[in-house]
Parts: sequence; C-alpha cells; structure tokens
Amino acid sequence: MWANTSAQRHTPANSRLINGRAYPRAVLFLDRDGVIVKDVHFLTDPSSVQVLEGVKGALQQLQTQFSIVIVTNQSGIARGYLTEKKLLTIHTTLLNALGSCIVDAIYYCPHLPGAPLEAYDRNCECRKPKLGMLLRSAQEWHFDLTRSFMVGDVLRDAEAGLAAGVSSYLIGDHILQSQFPHAADLPALVPLIMAEQQLTTRRHHL
Repeated sequence: MWANTSAQRHTPANSRLINGRAYPRAVLFLDRDGVIVKDVHFLTDPSSVQVLEGVKGALQQLQTQFSIVIVTNQSGIARGYLTEKKLLTIHTTLLNALGSCIVDAIYYCPHLPGAPLEAYDRNCECRKPKLGMLLRSAQEWHFDLTRSFMVGDVLRDAEAGLAAGVSSYLIGDHILQSQFPHAADLPALVPLIMAEQQLTTRRHHL
C-alpha cells in the first residue's frame, strides 16, 4: 500500500512519483477534509472516512493532466485526538475507498502553536496558510508551480496556494463571497481547472 510513510509524507506504492515512472510536472494540490472526504471536524476514526459524491470521477479526469497531491493540516495529532500511526490507517482507508484513483503523495502538518503535546507545539512553516507543504512537494518532485493548482474548502487553503504561486480555487457554499474562484464541489471545478490548464499550456508554448 505504501512506499514511504516518514517525515510527514505518505507516498502510496502506486505513486507515479517513484521508481522512475513518468508523471505530470503540473500538480493539483488538494485539501483533504471537505474536498475529498466529508468534513467531520477532526477525522480520528477510519470508519468515518466518507468520500464525497463525484470525487472519484473528478479525480479520474484530473489525474490525466496533473500529479495528485493531498496537503492537509492535522492539528488533531498535536491536540492528542489521534496519533500519526492512526492517521496512516485513515489514509490507508481513504486510498482503498478511492479505488482506481491515483493519489501520488499525501503531505500532512501535525503541528499547532501552543499544542497540548509538546512534541508538536511548533510555529512551523508547513501549517496552511503557510506554503511549506506545497513548496516541499514541488522541491522534492520538481513540479512546475506555474502550471499547478490548489483546491480547498477554507480560505487558508487558497492562501497557501497563493503564497506558493499556484492558481487557487475554493469549494462549498460558504465561500461565495471569496476573492478566489469557487464552485460547489470538486466535480464542478473540473471543467474550470481543465480550461485554465489548457490556456496556461498554450502560453508556455508561445
């Protein structure tokens, strides 16, 4: 199931990023809760993983043009609600639920300033809205951020994308007043992302 599970990164065994495989240099960064799975406010139990309607079909389209990388804040670890080992179990359940969809890597931030658990009490650079997870991913896999995207359901997700220099979108009804482009859900964003990606690709070839 997993090729690597260290240093706050879970790399699936079928990731296109490893073993010399070809992979898109454009990357689609996705928040996890509220974008891929139902947001249950601290997902601590694998049995609570519920992939949102239409997500699998959307990913199957998007993975043809982008590497798929999940970037997720997991302050529940710092609060003592779950362990990093339990998070891996949750992500195993998620991959199984996604079936044939490709997830190339999952990056997570377990930190929280003032956290109850001292080991995770840190004002880090990876917790969104900071760009650390996105930048680390781009550096490790040589992604082209000028052709890449971030999709989230809260403002800090889009702000992280903006800081990293990628096009950022938000989903959900609660963000209708946002300055960022938005849609109801990930499936609704697919045509918008694909259209912008085609325009960006043409500019790169001018």
